[in-house]
Amino acid sequence: MSRERDPRPERELTPEEHDRLERGWDAFEAGDLDAAYAELGRLPRRIGDHPEVRFLAAALTLEEGEAVEALAELEAIAERVGDELLHAYYVALAHLDLARFEEAEAEFTALESSDLDPGLMAYLLAQVREHLGRLEEAEEDYQAAHAEDPSAFPLPLRIARAEFEEILHEAEALLPETIRGRLGEVPVVVEDLPPRALLAHPEGEGLAPDLLGLFVGRSLREESSFEVPDVPAAIYLYKRNLERACRTREELREEIATTLYHELGHYLGLDEDELEERGID
Repeated sequence: MSRERDPRPERELTPEEHDRLERGWDAFEAGDLDAAYAELGRLPRRIGDHPEVRFLAAALTLEEGEAVEALAELEAIAERVGDELLHAYYVALAHLDLARFEEAEAEFTALESSDLDPGLMAYLLAQVREHLGRLEEAEEDYQAAHAEDPSAFPLPLRIARAEFEEILHEAEALLPETIRGRLGEVPVVVEDLPPRALLAHPEGEGLAPDLLGLFVGRSLREESSFEVPDVPAAIYLYKRNLERACRTREELREEIATTLYHELGHYLGLDEDELEERGID
């Protein structure tokens, strides 16, 4: 999320350090994580504990999917960074990633009246409220986000369940024949959203709320991918997350096919590295 930052460090950074940190943020916001890490790596080690340096590192950690670690770091530097609004945004984002939806809702709601991107705040609130089961409010939030910036915040597809099943069958036909034949061995179950019990683990790290699909049960290598050996093997597709991720019916069909391919790979006993090696990611 790009915005003007207002650093007020505990110890003033030198102009060169400040510029390098800004370049790191710019790279991060442009989606170039390698460049952002590179800029962090070029900063002197003596300022590694500086709140502003730790702030960028925490944002990168959150982007990498390590929400527990990122939130701990964000809490450690609370009220020690210059841009308190941006800090509050990343705390709310971490709470969303950790399925702490009530906390995330309160935080994003408070940020709605700030100078942060109102479309983004509405879009994130929509996702939170979906998971809280308040679907009418979520749709209003999606509409509000779309009104702010239609290209950045397209309205989610809304496909009737019967049509979704048709698209699912079309997607199955796109799979390579060698893997398509495995579909008869494991049921495909369509649910609106991942159950909260899967998203929020006691240790803090669970599955991502925007998860598109999930394989549970024993793989063909007799290893439970979710450590629940007595659960029958099944592939779950999460309809509302898939609808949000796609703009057209054709995109939805392709995304379902990709998700099925990935989860069937888990059923066959492939881990994430093996899936990536085979181009299944």
